Amino acid sequence: MWDATGKRYLDLSSGMAWAASLGQGRPDIGRVMAEQAGRLTYIHNAWASTDRQEELAWRLTALAPERITRAMFTSGGSESNELAMRICRQFHLSRGDDRRWKVISLEHSYHGATVGALSMTGRVNVNEMVTTDYADYLIPFPRVAAPITYRGPLADLPPGAAAATAAGWLAERIEAEGPETVSAFIVEPILGAGMIVTPDGYLAAIREVCDR
Repeated sequence: MWDATGKRYLDLSSGMAWAASLGQGRPDIGRVMAEQAGRLTYIHNAWASTDRQEELAWRLTALAPERITRAMFTSGGSESNELAMRICRQFHLSRGDDRRWKVISLEHSYHGATVGALSMTGRVNVNEMVTTDYADYLIPFPRVAAPITYRGPLADLPPGAAAATAAGWLAERIEAEGPETVSAFIVEPILGAGMIVTPDGYLAAIREVCDR
């Protein structure tokens, strides 16, 4: 990439949010986008569907685990997490349980910049901004320590023990908050705020905690 002065940059992260991982200036992608815009520029998917949208949904669900049979498209990651939050709330309301509203997230996590997604974000520098400037606008969601294995209390543990310990932190937080008030737990497989890789067995362990 080149800036307005001609200075050259090597875009190793392909954009801040890693959204341009296919590269820049690809003629094949530009051609397909132009062809689609020439046929249909935009349709709101609340009222209609398109052949391309349905094709993408079929491809995504074919790649997903067997029990995932639907896809819903949004404008970006923040909106996706906002939608996931509301789906969780609607799930509990549909079961007649209106007390569950809290979404627990990890420290050092990043889930987006809109109000709900930012409320679920545990990134350190974002937290500092949130607690000083925007606290009145956000939802007071609880957080739990991230499963960091390269330092801290998990550093000397084997992966299985680290996963079990970190999952135990989540269980303790759910109990402290009141299980009847917790709607969901949101987690990234790799935490974007710090490139934290969860230890082997962690996702399965927190699945068991949430089920219990």
